[in-house]
Order: sequence, then structure tokens, then C-alpha cells
Amino acid sequence: MAPLTSLVNLLVIGALIVIMIWLFRSATHARNLGIPARHEPYWAIIGFIVPVVNFWFPYQVAADCLPVSDVSGRRTILRWLLLYIVGALVFEVLGVVSSFVQLSAIILIVGGFAWVALEIRFGLAMLSTVAASHEQATSAYQ
Repeated sequence: MAPLTSLVNLLVIGALIVIMIWLFRSATHARNLGIPARHEPYWAIIGFIVPVVNFWFPYQVAADCLPVSDVSGRRTILRWLLLYIVGALVFEVLGVVSSFVQLSAIILIVGGFAWVALEIRFGLAMLSTVAASHEQATSAYQ
């Protein structure tokens, strides 16, 4: 069980690092396009690390990559962040419980893979929403 749990953890950490890098680049690009932002682009990385702030700064940084009028894009970002937060909390608790109850380890592994797949789906939707918005803004800017 431990190797599979480690694999889930590696997938989550790897995906999070990719999202941090992408979000930093997107926030920097949005700033260069003149899209107003509440935070500096470096918060795209440390916003995931700083306790308590990590519950809303990633959303604000990602949402600020879009024009204020893009309500649907901001909803997509919110869905991804909620999956990220709930997943982190639930699987942290299950990780502790799995040390004592074998069945919870199985739930952790199966649920972890499913949850990561869902996070990836909404992460890709967030990525394509921001990319399309930036592409449109860049073409209008030139």
C-alpha cells in the first residue's frame, strides 16, 4: 500500500509544482497585458505555501489572470481551487487514519487517483480558459 500512496503523493506534488510555474507565468503575462491584479505574480508560488493564505490567494492570482468581466472563467478557477482545498484536507485526514485502518488506505489510494484525475480535468480547463483569454488580449494588443 505504501508505494501506491507515495505515487499518489508524488502525482499531487508534481501537478502542484506545474500549476505554480504556469500560474506565475500567466500572472506575469496578465500584468504585461495590463490586466489589473490584487497581488504580485510571485504569490502564484508562495500563495500555495503560506498557511491560511493558501485557501484564497491561489484563486485570486489565477482569477486576476482574466479580465474582471470573465465570470465564467473565474467559476472554472474556483471549481479547481475548491477541489484542491477539499482534496488536501480530506486526504490529509485519510492519510493519518490509514495508518490504523487498512480499508481507509484502500479508499485513500483509489480516491486519491480519482481526485487527482478530477483536479487535472479542472486544472486543464483553467489553463485553457486563461490561455484563450490571454491569446485574445494579445491579439487585440498588437
